[in-house]
Amino acid sequence: MEHTQHELKVPAEHVAHFRAAVAREIANDADRLKELVSSWEEDEIPTASAQLNRTVDLFRQLPAENDLEADLEVRSDLDTLAQCAEEMARRIVEPKLADELLIGPMEGATEIDPLLASLRWAVDHAVELHATYARERGWKVAA
Repeated sequence: MEHTQHELKVPAEHVAHFRAAVAREIANDADRLKELVSSWEEDEIPTASAQLNRTVDLFRQLPAENDLEADLEVRSDLDTLAQCAEEMARRIVEPKLADELLIGPMEGATEIDPLLASLRWAVDHAVELHATYARERGWKVAA
């Protein structure tokens, strides 16, 4: 299956979370590949290996951890971009937001608004990218 490239614009305020999500997705892809190799599921190994390579290629487009202050444009296939946006929402931003909400009193929780903005950006883009991926394959997508 061909994986056409798509562009995603990541605003500066979300780049650090997106970078963390891509790094985590690399670990997830590598774990999946290790599972397939150890269970001798040879038919799925090339697909998992290709997915890992696409995620690593995406990571190579990201700035170093100490240089995350500018807007960013990245290119990858829809599935990889969607998975990374979803990972950002679920595994990077949501736990930070949950921790911040545990802080009392609430006036001391200064990171809530930026985290909510990051969560909204990640969820919106994950939904949009997954839907576009499905439409490109002719799958029915809920409105």
